[in-house]
Amino acid sequence: MDLVVGDQSQTARNGLWALPEGWVWMPLGALGTWTGGGTPSKANALFWENGTVPWVSPKDMKVEIIGETEDKITPEAVASSSAKYVPEGSVLMVMRSGILRHSFPVAVTDRVVTLNQDLRALAPRAGIDPRYIARYLALATQRVLHECSKDGTTVNSIEVSALERLPVPLAPLSEQRRIVARIDALFSEIGVGEAALVEARKGLETFRRALLKAAVTGELTKDWRAANPTNDRDHDLLACIERERAEKASTRGRSPRSVDALPPDARTLPALPDGWIWETLERLSWASSYGTSVKCAQDAHGDAVLRIPNIRGGEIVYGDLKFATTDLRLTPNDFVAPGDLLVIRTNGSETLIGRGGICDRKPDQPTYFASYLIRFRLLGDGLIWRWVSNFFESPPVRQWMTRKIASSAGQYNVSQSNLASLPIPVPPFAEMSEILRRISDAVVTSADTLAHLEAEVTDAARLKQSILKAAFEGRLVPQHAADEPASVLLARFAADRIPAKRAGAKSSRSKGLARLGYTS
Repeated sequence: MDLVVGDQSQTARNGLWALPEGWVWMPLGALGTWTGGGTPSKANALFWENGTVPWVSPKDMKVEIIGETEDKITPEAVASSSAKYVPEGSVLMVMRSGILRHSFPVAVTDRVVTLNQDLRALAPRAGIDPRYIARYLALATQRVLHECSKDGTTVNSIEVSALERLPVPLAPLSEQRRIVARIDALFSEIGVGEAALVEARKGLETFRRALLKAAVTGELTKDWRAANPTNDRDHDLLACIERERAEKASTRGRSPRSVDALPPDARTLPALPDGWIWETLERLSWASSYGTSVKCAQDAHGDAVLRIPNIRGGEIVYGDLKFATTDLRLTPNDFVAPGDLLVIRTNGSETLIGRGGICDRKPDQPTYFASYLIRFRLLGDGLIWRWVSNFFESPPVRQWMTRKIASSAGQYNVSQSNLASLPIPVPPFAEMSEILRRISDAVVTSADTLAHLEAEVTDAARLKQSILKAAFEGRLVPQHAADEPASVLLARFAADRIPAKRAGAKSSRSKGLARLGYTS
């Protein structure tokens, strides 16, 4: 890439923009000294124990200013490994990480640090503000990911030589500092709004939990019960469920456990409003079973298999399906059908255990489920199914699950028998309908509010990009005639070159600058 200094036709050919008077285009690689990183041997305790030198890895690159790090190494490690000291005020960039699929993390150091091998550091030359470079790279993220990514690597990586060719619009130093100060001020104001949005999201989640708790304890419809006294017909559906359970037993030629299962002992459970009764998940189901342990893949040709990611918010989501790699030898009755409740029984994350999703419609294709799920085939109709689905999302169920969860070899699990004994409060069915209506109305309102908040977050991200674009086009702060032009800075760079070691030879630094398109 040729150095561009006020050449409008060259600027256009490079897909760049015309710069204000006193600015120049410079390749990123020519703006300072580059340093790579390395990992001292983990087997050598002298390199890690009581370390005092910050050692930056991609997991630390979640902030704009790098200070403390999760890991530290010793001076002995720096002296005896590929790790190198990086000076304060350097710009750090992640060069190899899965996050490069969508982001290009950049940060500035506020102290001397070292790096692991997945990062590179640029220590800017005198006359270049490191925060200016970092802010520009935030604007150029998509260009970096599109033009500098390596092809054919198993882990997303940035090609060093391509990144060093990235053109940077270099403003006079005084203007760099004014630009950075103005960006910081505007981003700080946006940050206040973003923090408020985060709190608003938390508030919505708190509201949702409170809503469901009020729903399943009867508090939500306390006023409705006062105006609608219970009568004997309110539990007619339970009688229908009893008959359906017996019919299922007859057609299956045996007695499902739920036929003979006893209701929970109400004396050991919280008191319910008048007209409500306790049932168990087993007594509200006609069968339960584990899924398949057959290996699945997205490009396989067997039956679709639901997994943990398909259980979300009390529902079954049919996107991102995987398929069995062998024939599961299933009958039509084996496939997931309306009224099936799938519950996560085992996982490495405790918060996922006991999460359930209800099948409320026939899947578009024959679909089964994986072995780390348990299926309970609910009796009744959509009314009781929706009630159980909402109950599984409520705080009382989470508290109950916490008491029943076991752990082994880093995995958490809940047994089928424990799940079967889960006590479920069942209100009179007229009240159940009213509760579900109120939940639905509140969820719609919350969804509208959440959509508005998400739009605000998106707008904040767009606003930041607009601010950065204006900054590096020279439109964010005024230019001052007294500022030393960046071309003078370039002249100093040229004068600063390391002398050749022998006549007629070019220094490695000069060769590097020439390769990047920098010429005197």
